Amino acid sequence: MRSRILKAISLIFLPLIFIALFLAFLVIKSTNQYRPSIYNYESYLAPTIINKLKSKYNFKEFKEISEFTQALLQDKAIAGIGSDFQAAQLILDRKIQKIDFSLVYGEKYKDWKERQFLYTPNVREHILRFDALILNILESDKSNKYKNFEIKKNSEGKPIAFRDKLNNNNKEVWDHFYDYIIPYFTQDKGIAYNINPKTRPNLNINNAIEKLNKNDKIFSWNEILQILSKNNYTHFGWTHAYLDNMMIGAFNSGENWEKIFTKKIGDNKIFDFNESNYKLAIDSFINFVKNSTGNDIKNNKKHYFSGDGLELLNHLIEPKTSRSDASIMYNGDALDAFYSEDNFQSVESGLIRFIRPKNTYMLMDNWIISKSLSKKETTTFLKAIRDHVINIDKHKNNIQNIEKIFFNQFKNNMTKQLKQSAEASFFETIHNIDKTLKDKLIQEFLKNKEFFNINEKSTSFEEWNSKKFREFLKDPTIQENYEWFLIWRNNYQDHNEAFLFDDLMSDAFANSEIGSISNFDYVSYTPTEKIIYDFIKKWYFGSNKVAISIFDQPESNNNYQVFSYPIIDNNLRTKIITYYYEKTKS
Repeated sequence: MRSRILKAISLIFLPLIFIALFLAFLVIKSTNQYRPSIYNYESYLAPTIINKLKSKYNFKEFKEISEFTQALLQDKAIAGIGSDFQAAQLILDRKIQKIDFSLVYGEKYKDWKERQFLYTPNVREHILRFDALILNILESDKSNKYKNFEIKKNSEGKPIAFRDKLNNNNKEVWDHFYDYIIPYFTQDKGIAYNINPKTRPNLNINNAIEKLNKNDKIFSWNEILQILSKNNYTHFGWTHAYLDNMMIGAFNSGENWEKIFTKKIGDNKIFDFNESNYKLAIDSFINFVKNSTGNDIKNNKKHYFSGDGLELLNHLIEPKTSRSDASIMYNGDALDAFYSEDNFQSVESGLIRFIRPKNTYMLMDNWIISKSLSKKETTTFLKAIRDHVINIDKHKNNIQNIEKIFFNQFKNNMTKQLKQSAEASFFETIHNIDKTLKDKLIQEFLKNKEFFNINEKSTSFEEWNSKKFREFLKDPTIQENYEWFLIWRNNYQDHNEAFLFDDLMSDAFANSEIGSISNFDYVSYTPTEKIIYDFIKKWYFGSNKVAISIFDQPESNNNYQVFSYPIIDNNLRTKIITYYYEKTKS
């Protein structure tokens, strides 16, 4: 009898147990489904954007660009943010794919003829220089390493395009660097120096500033560091990156440096490190450090080396002895150092200056996609970038649209904060009132607070300022409204209301609906899209000319040249690294 009962129970419950186990398996599988990996530098994408991407992708951060390269070569990464010279080499290695830009910017910008105008002039020139770099390598390929590529030449016999013969079904289509990359941020190199008399009392700050700003002259690397050294700037920060330092060495190798280290491909002048000149570039850098600072490169009491931009800027602003007085760094890191209170609350902001030498170089980081990714997965990824990072579908590449979106969000946040402030004031006012009366007042207030009109609330603003502020919010694009806002933002002294343009403006940038804006607020590097670049320049810094000058990247001219990083093949890179560390390490 008992066995029949147990058998009956098992017949009833065993299927239920199997069903429960199956459902549990499905739940576990759905919550732990495979997510392909996206790679990015550390602290190089706003957390809000990362969280959105994490819903579909495994997000990984790296310190060295080589980590991302290896992940792509081993098919461990489907996409990510990498550097321009890395992308160029991966094109030659046939490891990344061309991009359908209609999925990112819309059909109008699918073709480069239209898409190029989305970017700043500097970015357009930079991209074309990388075309020249790739063509130079293909044309100079004596060992047939890149035999699967062919070059298109113009009527004058000059190379103008390339293509992968094994992966190009349309014989009318030729490739360019810009077909493979979505530009992200740019960074240009210069010298940041500390002018804080409290943390660096030994420096002759005023004299250094006067000399470096004399007659708006554009100085060489050597001239800048010598002026700083003569004014007691004795501790210097440097990057570990050998390519950066080789270019600085080339700039300072002598009057004929361009003849030795550069070549012309079409209309573009590019760096060309090779077997015959790489040692000269490294030796020249070592001599430059000694001649300009007065101390040998191996003197680690005077020279601080790091491959991390955050470490370099912290070393520059940290209020301790024996820290850097000046540092060679990117403009984005210098801008971060300028707003020093974000890193050290005890250090006053605004006491960093940044100067660009007359010959310098620029790095552009880009989104790239692995060639192994399927068409369907690629489409999904590009749409995610469009929706969470680019957002051109929201602002339609129009600065007035961006301003409207931004300040509508600002206005809504401001109204919310003021209402919360008014509520707090109300409850504070009735704090000492008789409890019975207080309860009635609170109930009445809560019942009617939806009808509370913030414009009728008496504040510390004078009526005229209130009126002007409402006019500004109605249309921030009108020049008169914009100028009034700048004056108010920079000079308003009522600390009880200061959040209106400090905290709220910061929140508006940090939480902007347009990913490119919130991303800049987090990263501080220079946007590649002209419309975002112009918006940031106009609104982010107020009228702070020093901050704007750090952010603003000048275009090349007769007195100022900007170069791109060279592409180095693996054999030469090995020789360069060996010789560089032999000469620089004690």
